[in-house]
Amino acid sequence: MEDSNNPCARRYYEKYLFPMHPFELEKHRLDRYRAFAETYGISDFETLVRLYDIDDLEAFLPPQPTAEEKMTLNALIGLRGVEGYMDYVKSNHTFELIMQWQERTGNQGHTAMFFPSGA
Repeated sequence: MEDSNNPCARRYYEKYLFPMHPFELEKHRLDRYRAFAETYGISDFETLVRLYDIDDLEAFLPPQPTAEEKMTLNALIGLRGVEGYMDYVKSNHTFELIMQWQERTGNQGHTAMFFPSGA
């Protein structure tokens, strides 16, 4: 912010650039985020909700991870992908997290979703 001492600029910044708590947009899916965080032993719950999409995490990461897979994911929480259009930011972060996790664990997960049989 250019003029951090300007109260009008600060109010504008807070009102329009950070309008609500990250959980506000995900209220209807918080139970799924909590279950995922419990399964993977993720302690930074707010970062998980703020940066990543639960639908993609559940679709591409194993429902019963090994201890090594849990440690790897926890080490990657906070990783960000390329930030572009606002609608795609969470998807980009999630994609980058999953790709890095797959690379580090060697577990390619549900690749059949990307490659139809015979391809």
